Amino acid sequence: MRGKVKLALGIAFLCCAMILVSAVEQPRQGEIQLVDGSVLRGGLSAASIKDGLAWTHSASSEPLRFKPEAVGLLRFSQASRQPTNFNPGTRIRFRNGDEILGNLKSLEDGKVAIETWFGGILTAAETGVEAIGFSTRGFRVLYEGPTSMEGWKTGKNPRPWRYQDGSLIARGPDGLGRDFGIKGSSTLSFSIAWDAPFSLSITLYAQQMDRFDYNNGGYIAYIRQGAISLQKNTPVQGAVMLGSAPIPAMMKKSRMQLEFRCNVEEATVSVYADGAFLARWKDPTGFAAKGTGFVFYSQTDGAEIKLSDIRVTEIDGRYEPEPMPADGNGEDIIFLANQDRVRGKVEGLSGGKFSIKTKVAQLSIPLERVVQVVLGGKSTNAAPATSSWSVRAAFGGGESVALNIENWSDRTVSGTSPIFGPINFQSDSIRLLQFRNGKADSATDDFEAAQMEPLDIDP
Repeated sequence: MRGKVKLALGIAFLCCAMILVSAVEQPRQGEIQLVDGSVLRGGLSAASIKDGLAWTHSASSEPLRFKPEAVGLLRFSQASRQPTNFNPGTRIRFRNGDEILGNLKSLEDGKVAIETWFGGILTAAETGVEAIGFSTRGFRVLYEGPTSMEGWKTGKNPRPWRYQDGSLIARGPDGLGRDFGIKGSSTLSFSIAWDAPFSLSITLYAQQMDRFDYNNGGYIAYIRQGAISLQKNTPVQGAVMLGSAPIPAMMKKSRMQLEFRCNVEEATVSVYADGAFLARWKDPTGFAAKGTGFVFYSQTDGAEIKLSDIRVTEIDGRYEPEPMPADGNGEDIIFLANQDRVRGKVEGLSGGKFSIKTKVAQLSIPLERVVQVVLGGKSTNAAPATSSWSVRAAFGGGESVALNIENWSDRTVSGTSPIFGPINFQSDSIRLLQFRNGKADSATDDFEAAQMEPLDIDP
């Protein structure tokens, strides 16, 4: 009997040891950026509220321990994505900067409920919502990164693009392309940083990914410090300028977030800089580009260009509302697919129809006719506590949520969100964690350390 007990204890000890070794031997790979600017590539082997982050590194025989106060950014090489059977048809932007792709379940009694792939059904106060966009096709993120050079094609120049610390970097003329498999309308957003005057071109819907090709029909955006232009190229007509726009804010910065919204159905290309609308150009002969990828081409020798936080998303090609300034009177606006707009007070969503009270009548509008809803109220959500575990989490499906982490186990992360209240999700769904490090909250819940991609919904 005693021998059997010893054998059982031995087996139990061996199993526990195997589990512990497995956790250490298979850390989640990525990069950790400290507040002093240091970047260490390696893997997260353990995390706890009490002991901080344990990080494996090739130069250390034991995991390195970091307090959350010392960490600025944690980026993982891979993250779980939304399952193929989950098709998010709703895109919600909250006033604190949170962004959710999911399916709207209800909007009533001052509450909004949305189904997500990573956190189940999340509920928030309507006052925290800025805008809600709808897509009949669904919002599908085709790419988020970069985390390496894998999948990217470069030219044959002596100083090609390279990957470092979450950025694709050019220090001379060279092309950088990728086939994203785009099948319709899409958005391309990215952060660009520079250390000297530069010139960068982007071939939209490119057919050749390893070179700058004028022969194939398509669109080329030219970006230089302070301005942007769009050119159409066809084998028959050659180059045709569709328009240009100044970006004066670029002259006072060394980093900017740019977004290109390519609407195939409407034959338009819209450009945003740091979330602000710049221009929209329309091709009167229809959308000419036939490719499925994008190609960046650095045209300057000497200036260093860094591209990071690149996201490519398929979107609905229905009518895109023109950006408009807020009225300041608290009115809600419903934008319709036929390009009409209805102003008033949105009272809820029931039975697949929006109820809105206008100055002249009470209207009921079917959801399938709605492109976007912009809510005119002001947020009353309290700011989150600025603890050392106050973070913004970016997920593998394109979502972004601010929260105070209260528990971090091997498989799950839980905490409190100023928008959704208690929240929990699988730890492997996190693509990036941006730490606040005790900095005071701002009106838009902005984190200084990260360059997060804003999800812009035209007001």
